[in-house]
Amino acid sequence: MRLGYGFTLIELILALSLSLVVLSAAMLMLADAQQSFAALAASKRAEENLHLSFALIERALSGAGNFGCAEPQRPLSKMLRGDWSQLPEYNISRAVEGYDALPHGGLAPNPAATLPLSGVGGDRQVQHAGHGIDLDQLLPEADLLVVRGVGPWAPLGALQVGTAPIVVLGEALEFAVGDVVLVADCEQATVLKITAMETLAGGLKLDWAAGPGAFDNVDGLSSSGLKSGRRGIAESPGSYGADAIVARIEALFFYLAPSRVTNRQGTPVTALWLKFGTAPGVELIAGIDDLQVWFLAATGAQPANSIGYFDAQHLPADARVVGVRVSIRSTSVHGLSEFANSPLTFRGARTFMLPQFAQQGWQL
Repeated sequence: MRLGYGFTLIELILALSLSLVVLSAAMLMLADAQQSFAALAASKRAEENLHLSFALIERALSGAGNFGCAEPQRPLSKMLRGDWSQLPEYNISRAVEGYDALPHGGLAPNPAATLPLSGVGGDRQVQHAGHGIDLDQLLPEADLLVVRGVGPWAPLGALQVGTAPIVVLGEALEFAVGDVVLVADCEQATVLKITAMETLAGGLKLDWAAGPGAFDNVDGLSSSGLKSGRRGIAESPGSYGADAIVARIEALFFYLAPSRVTNRQGTPVTALWLKFGTAPGVELIAGIDDLQVWFLAATGAQPANSIGYFDAQHLPADARVVGVRVSIRSTSVHGLSEFANSPLTFRGARTFMLPQFAQQGWQL
């Protein structure tokens, strides 16, 4: 039987069958293209996350130990009541520091005594309640890196500081009551907490008063201060030179913890987190699931001393750290989950040499 337009029923069935074959082939090609595109996009995102992680850590390390003038072995005075181990958010006696992941869980050295912590065990070594790192949330196999330096700074405007308020010069100064600052010139430095502030013409007047807590000022200079007959800001009016600055102390804690991002199966992935100063930790980059840190260090002060890489728990106490080696693994979060069970993974390792001023030291 011939249908309209001159086609028989058999010819029409054959044409429809051929169209279905062509359509099926096109759909398969489209699925392959989608899978290839997803793989390419996942690969690109994971690789970009790896490079971004390195860039963030490199930027932090570029300022490690930058506490003003780079004169070595300056006496350092501390007006805060707590020991340095109680003040990890301000411990400028260490420009870089690390915690090594142990094979069966935990970190070394003991983080409970030297990290700003919050969690079910309460707050430890943290200035603001709840702003510490929760050890129970840390990825067990990953290391933790700490980098310290200074943030916004201003020139010291009044040399007769002694027990009087500090005057700093500048129009756009980023200081606030509660900040812990470093007053430093090329010969000495003092750490203290700002407790009052007044705006002046062309500057600020910063005052400090004593308090009872570990993060509060003592009435006089603390026991960590005086060496070589030098005196600190609390006891020697006019002891700071014209090159002195006042700067806010900043510490950066890099670690791995669960992300707020989930994969297509609804499972949280791991992310690179940063606790900046006294603020709570914030998620930086999802998909970072391994962080390993080694310190390139000389085992003594003499040029002839051997140099090598050490993890945090085996770094000699007298070692002079000159560089940090970081290994990171980045894994795709979404890209291939619809098409395959195996995500894409990228790993890289880089060594960052510390600035010269980070290799100096303090007389504590």
